[in-house]
Amino acid sequence: MDILTEIIETVDSIMYELESNGFYEQYIFCDPFKLRREFEIQMQRNWEQLDDIHLLDAQFTHIVQKLTTEGVHKTFGEMVMDGTIVMDSVDQNGELLYKLNPEIDIDDLQSE
Repeated sequence: MDILTEIIETVDSIMYELESNGFYEQYIFCDPFKLRREFEIQMQRNWEQLDDIHLLDAQFTHIVQKLTTEGVHKTFGEMVMDGTIVMDSVDQNGELLYKLNPEIDIDDLQSE
């Protein structure tokens, strides 16, 4: 078996285990398609640099944290752009504070 096939099969196993164990229920902002791609890229790098495809714990954690952060930022940005949340005020540190748009019916959001 060539290395690319081994990487794909290993990532398939990882993705199956994550799905089976409720990973995406806990990490709702982590896109599984991006996660698969990042695993494959890191495993290829590991093969080239370490002669071993397996992910280190720190690599796995870094990838999950990176993709979760990206997912949160993307979702937050979409909610600002579509008016679901609006800027409310600025705190003492200059950070923008947001709130749910009062014109939005929360029951409508939950049914989507």
